[in-house]
Amino acid sequence: MTATRKGVADDTLRKRRKIVLPMLKAIGEEGISLLEAVKRAKRPYMTVMDWIDADPVLSVNYARARDLRADVLHHQMVRAATEPRPAVVVTEGERDGKPFSESKRGDAVDARRLEVDTLKWVLGRMAPKRFGEVTKIEQTVSGPEGRPMQVEARVNVSVDDSLARLRAKFQP
Repeated sequence: MTATRKGVADDTLRKRRKIVLPMLKAIGEEGISLLEAVKRAKRPYMTVMDWIDADPVLSVNYARARDLRADVLHHQMVRAATEPRPAVVVTEGERDGKPFSESKRGDAVDARRLEVDTLKWVLGRMAPKRFGEVTKIEQTVSGPEGRPMQVEARVNVSVDDSLARLRAKFQP
């Protein structure tokens, strides 16, 4: 048994990786959360998070799994937006004093819209650089009477002091 630099034995790291890497694979392939993967494996969430934080190999794999999960969720969002979802709409009420019920086959547009909006929101927070909304701020600053502003900076540097420091640094 060999100790690593953080004091965790190599065989312990191997055992932890054997447990955690399949969870990370499920995150990347199925788009599930780490919490869901941990529940499936019947492991304590915080223990698994501690293992991931303590092991650089698991940390890198977890980051990659989160990127892949974002791709899977993005694919699900596009599919939800483009594939029709059959639904039956039932309307019940009263007509001419008599109860009636009517059903129509159609598309579950509202359900698809809710799914797409939810996935957009989740992706925007999960990977804001890739899927977040772009906010562009422009600012124009002008001087008096709309003319460009002049900026002046003065820096006081003693050449003698600078040369002395450079000489001292490079002389043996």
